[in-house]
Amino acid sequence: MDNRQAAGRTARLCAVVNRAATACALLAGLLIAGAGAAQDQKLIVVAGGATPFLDQLFIARTVGFFKDEGVDVTVQHSTGAQQGLQLVANGNGDLFMGVLDPYLIGWEKGLRGKVIFFTRKKLIYTVAVPADSPIKEIKDLAGKKIGVPNLAGGMIPIVKSMVKLAGDNPSNLTFVPVGINDQALAALTSRQVDALAIWDTMYWNYERLGYKFRYLEHQTLAGFGNGMAFANDAAIARKADALCRFGRAYAEAALFLKVNPEASLKLWWKANPSARPAKSEREALDLALPAQIKTGDTVDVGFPPDKVYGEGDRRALALFTEALQQDGRMSKAPSVDDVYTDQFISCINRFDAASIRQRAASYKVE
Repeated sequence: MDNRQAAGRTARLCAVVNRAATACALLAGLLIAGAGAAQDQKLIVVAGGATPFLDQLFIARTVGFFKDEGVDVTVQHSTGAQQGLQLVANGNGDLFMGVLDPYLIGWEKGLRGKVIFFTRKKLIYTVAVPADSPIKEIKDLAGKKIGVPNLAGGMIPIVKSMVKLAGDNPSNLTFVPVGINDQALAALTSRQVDALAIWDTMYWNYERLGYKFRYLEHQTLAGFGNGMAFANDAAIARKADALCRFGRAYAEAALFLKVNPEASLKLWWKANPSARPAKSEREALDLALPAQIKTGDTVDVGFPPDKVYGEGDRRALALFTEALQQDGRMSKAPSVDDVYTDQFISCINRFDAASIRQRAASYKVE
């Protein structure tokens, strides 16, 4: 029996013996770790949003990091994190890229798989108010209307936790579903709501259009990045090498975003001309670059050789899970080992960051 046959048999045993799924997936991955060239290098990646945006997936495809790593990536889009996670957990995809909290909430209901690396340096959820708003501190949110995409979103327990830590009663808040994109911005600018609680990249899209905000961050969880890559057990067992290659390409794309935000923007505008502000290129760059620099900062979770890309902060993950549980989103919280594996971190970090930095710095958009 060769390694691939052994891995397949192990994966089938995993499906039968649910309690041993983690150990089985790890064993199957190890069995094929030395036979990467023979493995299936095709991955179906489900993104946690309905449309593409300027992120690591876009850069990795456009600049060629996926191609360089020898992994064939097909990106599909979902209506949101819950749908995307469910698709991947059910085998209609190998990997989900998005936020962590819907997975933690879904774990109690039987959603299974593992976070294989983290993608953000900071919590994506913050509260934003117009720069001239009288709301200057978290305690000023008491009694206010907070716009959220929907009433099931993970930002609600975060805002409640912020207000509670500030010494106020979260029950005094009113959460108003305002959607996202232009609809959410209109709700804020027309004063239908006093603040927005959505995610960082949406705010930065608004900033690229010239809007200015004051941001309020969670007092203890702001430094926990809840962006992640989630793989189902079958992919972990059968496509370990492809997941490693994908992770490396994704990390390289994050480094590109950090080093050359201007080229990143130009590539995005070249692919999506309507995304560029209706100004001269220099004026458009002057307007959009500050927000793009923020994007580069938040995907900078550390790169080799000085730091380890994608490694989870186990203590912060436990605290984040606790915040969701306190809000009643789950009655039984999973342990860190239930939802996260670090088995891919070492292989993801096997790339020459200095070479990628040089490549990014010298990259020219025709």
